Amino acid sequence: SCQGQTTELLTEEQQLRKEMDEWMEPYRREKVADFEQWVKRVEKLEIYVLEYPVYKHMDSFYQKHQQQYLRLRKADLARYKPAPELLPGYEPTPLFRSTYRDIDFETKELFKVLQNVGNFRMLSLADTRFGAAALSGYIINYLIEQQGMSREEVSHKFAYGEIQFADLIQGNEWQITLIV
Repeated sequence: SCQGQTTELLTEEQQLRKEMDEWMEPYRREKVADFEQWVKRVEKLEIYVLEYPVYKHMDSFYQKHQQQYLRLRKADLARYKPAPELLPGYEPTPLFRSTYRDIDFETKELFKVLQNVGNFRMLSLADTRFGAAALSGYIINYLIEQQGMSREEVSHKFAYGEIQFADLIQGNEWQITLIV
């Protein structure tokens, strides 16, 4: 993080991010080896990473600030336009939710790990890029294996970035649409 500001004029999001950084300070200094070991396990998406003290430390911060997280996330999502009904030139793929329901238990558990680990830092839609590598791998495999696209075609489409939309479904449930 390059936020370094210490004035009282920080926005609520900046202040919470500053508190996150301070909360994690032991893992940047005396517990850095524990953190690095844990990160290696997270990168492998090992299910038991949620039992480590590093995760429990982060989760306790999240639990303490849960209402603030929710308020900031909803405010960020409300900034995005809803996805249009029809996007010319784009082919919709089946909803991830229905595809997710059909995948094996281990894959569901891995996505749960990814979501839980990322939860500590995610205050905005842009923060969801944390899980992009794992999700991109899943999406690329889906497009190649289920939709019959070639690796070259998929790589070309991903090279141009994405457009993000956010639709409020109800309450605290949102649908994020990415055009890649």
